Amino acid sequence: DSNNIHWLITPSIEITSEAALSFMMGQCHWETGGMTVLISNNFSGDPTAATWQEVNCTLPTDSDDFWAFVPSGDIDLTDYFTSGNVHIGFKYEGRAGVNETTFILDDIVASN
Repeated sequence: DSNNIHWLITPSIEITSEAALSFMMGQCHWETGGMTVLISNNFSGDPTAATWQEVNCTLPTDSDDFWAFVPSGDIDLTDYFTSGNVHIGFKYEGRAGVNETTFILDDIVASN
């Protein structure tokens, strides 16, 4: 795919007065960033049809050791929406015809 866009989207998460999210992510063979974490309150199956906001969190960089997990930090979901249900999207945008960075994701925890 010339766009090389990949999504991993969580199941619905209910926003309450103390809704939070955290995860661990690592990288290997760094070529380019390309990873963003997004939040939507209107995702219904097609990520291109939803409205997404970028989530402020810590992601691995080229200076992190290969395969070393980096904690996202505690993400307060009420900073983005005060109620309702949301989905978190992990979106990777690569580049066609070149090597890509490998990202690994683990320990996704949503709490409320």
